[in-house]
Amino acid sequence: MTNHDQTTATSVSTLSTIQSSSSSRSFRAKKTAFAAALICSQALVVSTPAFADESLGNDEHSSTYWGIGIGTTLGAILGGPVGAAAGAALGGSVGYGQDKDSALEQTEQQLDSQVMSLTSLEGELKKSNIQLEALRAQTRKLQRSNAIKSAELADLKAQEVTEREQAEILADIAKHYSQEVYYRHNESSIPDYAKARIDELAEFMLEHPNMHISLQGHSDLIGPENANLALTQARVDAIRDYLVDKGVHTGRIDGRAHGEAFATVSTGDAANYILDRRVAIELSMPAQEQPAALAQDSGESLPIAINVGGR
Repeated sequence: MTNHDQTTATSVSTLSTIQSSSSSRSFRAKKTAFAAALICSQALVVSTPAFADESLGNDEHSSTYWGIGIGTTLGAILGGPVGAAAGAALGGSVGYGQDKDSALEQTEQQLDSQVMSLTSLEGELKKSNIQLEALRAQTRKLQRSNAIKSAELADLKAQEVTEREQAEILADIAKHYSQEVYYRHNESSIPDYAKARIDELAEFMLEHPNMHISLQGHSDLIGPENANLALTQARVDAIRDYLVDKGVHTGRIDGRAHGEAFATVSTGDAANYILDRRVAIELSMPAQEQPAALAQDSGESLPIAINVGGR
């Protein structure tokens, strides 16, 4: 026998007892007692599956069922059939509200979880943006560095071209100029007319530190050979000292005295002896000082004569 059948039998038994025990009571009292018993039985029927479902955890309206059952019972006790109906309605509303509160709380928990997830994602996004900006800054830095290196390379190439052109100009000078400083008989000091030209030579040497000077001293045939050799050495030393005083390093000056070894004017031609009393000044660029391309082309240093006197 089911719970519903047992409950119905109990209700019928209760009704029979009421009819036999008090036949003198009013019809209204009997009606009220019958209604109360019937309502109580129905409340029990309704509440029974509610308890069963709650134990299983599968009925999402358990609070509503409980509210209806409790409201019906209390309403019947306090107000009869009308109170039972009102109690059922009120109890159902309360139970339904509890269900809604539970659902709302669950929704709020879900929203809180979503907010936490969103906050975490925002933090990761912010971190990624910081890393991205750092990479962009590094890229800009590399671009600036590359631009500087490119400019330096362009300057270096331009400098190489300039050095080659300059060396070519110096080589061209060497082909077209040959100048000497001439002396009076038995004199070794620098003639006044030649000092301005030697000043220009010193300035030129300071502007071109890769250039070297060669001083070649000569004499005529007048006088003893040893005396002529010493005289030409004195003339070379005078010009060397003058250039050093102007700032030219002594290591860049090569001086040689030849005496009368290369005299070209014969004995007795006194009018032309001055042509042998001279110091030839030449410039040279050693191979290690030349631009690589030009040094490979020439294979030797470039002798250059500069005008430091008159013809």
